[in-house]
Amino acid sequence: MGLAILWVVFFHSQIPTDLLPLSKINTAVSFVKGIGYGGVDIFMLVSGMGLYNSLMKNNPADFIKHRIKRIAPTWWLYLIICIVLGALFFEIHYTFSEALGFATFTGYWLDMKNQGNWYIYAIMFFYLISPVLYSLLKESKNRTKTLVILMLITLVISFVFFENKKLMAFSRLPIFIMGMYLSANCKELENDGKRWALSALALVVGTTALGIVYFRYHSLLTPYGLWWYPYILIAPSLSLFTCKAMDVLQKYIKPLTWALAWTGKASLEILLVSDYMFSRFKKADWVIISKGFTPFAVVIISILGGILFRIILDFFINKFEKKKVRN
Repeated sequence: MGLAILWVVFFHSQIPTDLLPLSKINTAVSFVKGIGYGGVDIFMLVSGMGLYNSLMKNNPADFIKHRIKRIAPTWWLYLIICIVLGALFFEIHYTFSEALGFATFTGYWLDMKNQGNWYIYAIMFFYLISPVLYSLLKESKNRTKTLVILMLITLVISFVFFENKKLMAFSRLPIFIMGMYLSANCKELENDGKRWALSALALVVGTTALGIVYFRYHSLLTPYGLWWYPYILIAPSLSLFTCKAMDVLQKYIKPLTWALAWTGKASLEILLVSDYMFSRFKKADWVIISKGFTPFAVVIISILGGILFRIILDFFINKFEKKKVRN
C-alpha cells in the first residue's frame, strides 16, 4: 500500500521525467510515471483481500460499520478543509447539495461538482456490495469458476460506461473481486508451484499490452478503459513480486520498510492531501518557481501532510473512544 500510494502521487505530480542524460531512460521513467494510476488497482486488490478476511470475522452489519468508521472521519474532516480553504483562498464555494453529496458519498454518482476524489466513492460502493460477493465466493464449490463468471459480469457492466468518467470506478470492480478470490484461496495458492510462472506471464502480457496501447494508441486509453483493464493482469502479479522483494529487503533496510509501512497506513490521507494539493497548484501560476524544485516540494509536503493528517486524526479518535468507554 505504501509503494502503491507513492506511485499514484508520482503519477499525479508535475515532477519532470527528462532529468536524466539518456533519452531511453527518460522514456522508461515517463512510462512508469504515466501508468502510475495503477497504484489504485493495487489498492483495490489489497482492499478486496482485506475485506474478505474481515467478513470472515464480522457479520455484514458490523463489517459496514467498521468500514464507515475508517473512512468517514477522514472524509468528513477533508470536506470541512475543502470548504474552508476553497472559500478563503481559491474562490470555490460549495452549495448545500454539493456538501451533502460529498458527505454522503453520493455526489460523484450524481455528477455533482466539487466532490473530491472518485476513489472514495468507488471503494464505499464496493464495500456495500462486498457481503454479496463474499457469500458467492465462500459458498461456491468451484471458486475459480465463480470468479470468472463474476469478472465477466462486472466487465460487461463496466462496458456500459465507455466514454463516461464512472468507467474509472466500474473498470476496477473485477480486480476488487480478484482480491477477494485470492484471499479466499490463499492456502491453496500458497503451495501452488505454478503461481510464480503464471504471475510472471500475466505481468509480461499485461505490461506489454498496456505499453503497446500507451505508445501507439494513446488517444484510446481513456474512453474505452484501456488505461485500466490491463491491470487485471498486472496488479495481482506485480503485488506478488513486490511482496516477495519487500520480504527480502526488510531484513536489510528496516528504516525503509518502516517508512513504507507508515506511508501505507496513511495511504488514504496521503491520497486526499496530494489530490487537493495537485489540483490547486496546477492552477496557481505563482507556485511554479522552477522546473524541478517546486513539484518535488509539493510531493514531499503531500506525503508528510497525509501522514500528519492520519496521526492527528488517530489521536482525536482514540481520545474520543477512551472518553466514551469511561462514560
